[in-house]
Amino acid sequence: MIKVFISQPMKGKSDEEIKLTRSIIERIVQKKLNNEADIIDSYFEDYPCAKGHKNIALKYLAKSIDKLADADVLFYLTGAGWSRGCEIEERCADYYDILSHALTMKDIKENATKEERKRLIQLQAESSINLRVERELEEENE
Repeated sequence: MIKVFISQPMKGKSDEEIKLTRSIIERIVQKKLNNEADIIDSYFEDYPCAKGHKNIALKYLAKSIDKLADADVLFYLTGAGWSRGCEIEERCADYYDILSHALTMKDIKENATKEERKRLIQLQAESSINLRVERELEEENE
């Protein structure tokens, strides 16, 4: 079995959007690797060690890099929504000779069912609204 780490942007996205995108990525990975992939669980719904920390995102990233160290291959989602954490995971894979394969939202949409595509569009619209409101509130507090 080939150990696979999946890197995808999560900031501003709902659990449902993350999980739906991830399940489609997992199907793509299994197809590309002839069902020989052992997907490393790198989505942490509840990480109590991060609660109350000044930089929660960094705590999650540290845990992700720990998991990435066990991978043979990194599949990462690039394009819109690309995050610093994803970039760091991709660089770590490059620096430490872990094979990398980029996926785009086009790959996701081409491999999603009609129902999944429809739901992703709805969820992405909601995420965009949430991020816009979040940015406006940050600007007001400056």
